[in-house]
Amino acid sequence: MDIKPHNERRECELEVALLESKRDLESGSFFSESVADHIHRITDECT
Repeated sequence: MDIKPHNERRECELEVALLESKRDLESGSFFSESVADHIHRITDECT
């Protein structure tokens, strides 16, 4: 099994994730919170 295509795809996925993260930072679409606040927020979103 050739792993090269998998590695190339993963590299592309990581590049997209990096670009999305940069866009979120530039637009202010992120949270700045403590770990406890984060856990509370994501737990509340799931219920």
